[in-house]
Amino acid sequence: MTHPHPCQSPQGLANKQRVKPGFYRSNLPRFEPFIFIKIFLKFLFTDLDGTFLGGTKQDQLRLLQAIESSGIGLVYVSGRGHPSIFPAINSNELARPSAVIGDVGTSIWDGKGETFSQDYEGLVQARWKDGQHLLRDQLKEFLNQGLREQPIFGPHRYSLHYNSPAIAKHAAKRIEALGFDGLISDNQYLDALPRGINKGFAVNWLMAYWGLTANQVLVAGDTLNDLAMLRLPLPAVVVANAEPALKEALLTQKENPGLMFASQDGAAGIYESLEQLGWL
Repeated sequence: MTHPHPCQSPQGLANKQRVKPGFYRSNLPRFEPFIFIKIFLKFLFTDLDGTFLGGTKQDQLRLLQAIESSGIGLVYVSGRGHPSIFPAINSNELARPSAVIGDVGTSIWDGKGETFSQDYEGLVQARWKDGQHLLRDQLKEFLNQGLREQPIFGPHRYSLHYNSPAIAKHAAKRIEALGFDGLISDNQYLDALPRGINKGFAVNWLMAYWGLTANQVLVAGDTLNDLAMLRLPLPAVVVANAEPALKEALLTQKENPGLMFASQDGAAGIYESLEQLGWL
């Protein structure tokens, strides 16, 4: 069953008309059942580490305050999985968003950590099938050559750390030959993903679900696993501390006319781009 639209109250809305997306935000203790709905017209879809959580704590606080005071909705788009995102949200280390795209686009949850849509889950599973077992078996030789499994990853990805870029490239080719996508990023990660599923695919899907247009969205990132969403025809910002390989890929291909390269790192770079768009 598809998870209720994020603008519905916990009891459900009697009127099932499509409405603009928002999120549940409690102004009471965490276990209090009363919550109210906040509606947004603009959204920041942002990577976490190095991007939304990049720069100084002061920069991060200024960005969060600007987002809240300007009525901008928040969607995290991360390589992190559920266990490393929602404990931080529930302990107030991270602001509670409208939704979270996690596991490099292979998972979407609502702001409370529940599966956002069974339809999306089914779509991803149809392309993944029994990928994890197949990949673990087929990549055994590389595990003896410097690749190692990440300790925790989602059900529709196979995630590795690497020390040797050459070995990572060979492993990525094997992944591609098996019918999956091999994604190298941040000079340390290699992800095997269902073919065609990535952060860009998930952002596009969620925008369509919510009925958002390009002028209502800003995407932000800093590593190669953000490349697919930064190539979408949307306003987008690459923060100044982004990995050089990401900047090079975007500068040479120039697929997105709305792309901005911030002069500042992390949260300050996002703030800079929001000002440039006139959202603040």
